[in-house]
Amino acid sequence: MKRTNRKTILALIAGLLAVLLCALTACAPAAESLTDAQIEALREEYPVSAEKPSMLSMRDQTFAQWVQQADTFVYVEITGEPRFYSIALGGGGEKEIEKDEAVDQSRTGHFEYPAKVVRDATGVFKGGEAITISSPQMFFEVTPALKAGDRIIAGVTKDQYKETRYQFAYLCAYYVTEDEHVLSCFKELEGDEKTGLTVDGLFDEVRTAKK
Repeated sequence: MKRTNRKTILALIAGLLAVLLCALTACAPAAESLTDAQIEALREEYPVSAEKPSMLSMRDQTFAQWVQQADTFVYVEITGEPRFYSIALGGGGEKEIEKDEAVDQSRTGHFEYPAKVVRDATGVFKGGEAITISSPQMFFEVTPALKAGDRIIAGVTKDQYKETRYQFAYLCAYYVTEDEHVLSCFKELEGDEKTGLTVDGLFDEVRTAKK
């Protein structure tokens, strides 16, 4: 009888602890977005990039439009220096080039950063996966200068010619702070700002826009 009572009491205690843990988890406050003052203070370390190249006429796009064009939004850590390369207009024939090297009209120049995946918005990648994120060479000077250890989120699309390469645009990229808040790498459209959200908050916005 005493053994039965002891077992019953232990079961009740375990049940109460489980209920308490669930309650605490449910009531835990969600991570807050950054205030305007916090964002302003961080902008020295995470600056908005320069304007679009003067030779290009590009229409501004909303966050939702970028989401629809991207395969996913991926959170990565940069693992090395940028690499420059060119490919033939028809694809293939990749050649390594110098940063400011001109390419002839039969080829297009590009740059890419090696990166390690942390996670992504829609489950396309596995954590720790090694990829490169690439963009046309003409955008290098207006894309934020990244170095090993920097973390960003970018809307990406799979490259046509290389399995581990993904194309991105600085107009659809966000710095990630140490406490996992995001700041845009570009000047956002008024009323369409995502700067200040947490990484998970931005991913929620991506998934909503994908529906």
